[in-house]
Amino acid sequence: MNTNQFTNQSPAYNHDTGYNTTNQNNGNNFAKGLLIGGLVGAAAALLFAPKSGRELRQDISYKAQSVGEMTKDAACDLGNKAATIVKSVGERAETVVTNVKSATQAIAEQVQDANHETIMHTKEVIADAADNIAASSQPLQNARIVPPPEAQLPGSIVK
Repeated sequence: MNTNQFTNQSPAYNHDTGYNTTNQNNGNNFAKGLLIGGLVGAAAALLFAPKSGRELRQDISYKAQSVGEMTKDAACDLGNKAATIVKSVGERAETVVTNVKSATQAIAEQVQDANHETIMHTKEVIADAADNIAASSQPLQNARIVPPPEAQLPGSIVK
């Protein structure tokens, strides 16, 4: 029984890169096989053809040049594709960096605003507390302390 039916994950899908690696590998292997098979087939056709040595050497030289040109073209195409991919990745990375900088700046501004508001609120609370303390201590400065009746000694006069 295939366990992939239940896990909803394909063995060909690479979750880290997000690409279907089996299809890419199959495509690369197919291209390599096609190139190698073409070379082997061309060499076999040249070697088994009824030609003189001189004609055979000329054909082999021509085919070798042709294969060299095809290899150069393939390498050039590959280089162009790589350059395009590198450019695309660079642009995406630049966009991500710009977005992260903007988000960081916005968060820093929010933290600074919250810090300022907290400081202002704390100053207001301290000022209110100081006013309350000053207002409640004012009557105590003018008041006389009178001990309760049970604390008075017999014969003492309280004025």
